[in-house]
Amino acid sequence: MTRIAEIITYTPLWVWPLFLLLIALGVRSSRTRVVRLRTLYIVPCIYLLLSLRTMFLQNVSFTIIDGWALGVLLGSAIGWFICRNRQVRFDRTNRLIELPGEWLTLIMIVTYFIIRDYYNYEFLLTPSLGHDIEFLLVYYIITGAFTGFFLGRTVLYIRRYKKGPSISLKN
Repeated sequence: MTRIAEIITYTPLWVWPLFLLLIALGVRSSRTRVVRLRTLYIVPCIYLLLSLRTMFLQNVSFTIIDGWALGVLLGSAIGWFICRNRQVRFDRTNRLIELPGEWLTLIMIVTYFIIRDYYNYEFLLTPSLGHDIEFLLVYYIITGAFTGFFLGRTVLYIRRYKKGPSISLKN
């Protein structure tokens, strides 16, 4: 069996519906769209919950948690920086936000799941990696950075929502 086929085979079943939901959100984000403000929280919350779940199940050390937090901070800065010039419009009366179409969300989602599945596959093949501080640190810094990217972008949009001009976006 090829390595890619093994990685796919060993992926837990619950991951596939979540992956498909995120892919749908990523494809939808390729078009300019008007969404409810609360929609901005979906992707960052999913990433945050996935990270916290994994850390809880692996019972990681404070060093690993610090590495993950560093990744979140770096990812947040990157998300803020990349998205800072995007033209976003707001309707505070109806709590709506118009987001520009972009493919980065889909690319980030697919990349995250490839990395996550690869690392999980390596954990299955070599259980001792679950105690390898360097391997875990790299993994958690990377997953923290992805979480941070979506958190940083969301915080940027919420901040702009509160301070920017408001127009009617309701059709």
